[in-house]
Amino acid sequence: LALQALRQYPRPLAGAAVFSGWVANGREGRAYLEGKAQAANAASPVLWCHGTDDKVVTFPCGALGSEMLEALGVPVEFHAFPGMEHSACPEELQRLWGWLEQRLPA
Repeated sequence: LALQALRQYPRPLAGAAVFSGWVANGREGRAYLEGKAQAANAASPVLWCHGTDDKVVTFPCGALGSEMLEALGVPVEFHAFPGMEHSACPEELQRLWGWLEQRLPA
């Protein structure tokens, strides 16, 4: 959902955060994201966090989505969390907090 909003929303967004996410349907998903791109968010960054032991959305699947966005010119900050399953951890939430502080006005 965050990626679709980032690609389709016609006004500038500060970015999108993806946790244990993926781009559905492989090449078709990439074509969809590419075709829906709005100029207002072409350079909006993505924070992508994924656990290496995720068995719901496997790590390679998450990494592939990040790579797809980078290939489209989207700035992606990808972070792998060793041993983390399909959940969240304090380090991941700290990474999000710092990322938000950099992008949102106080």
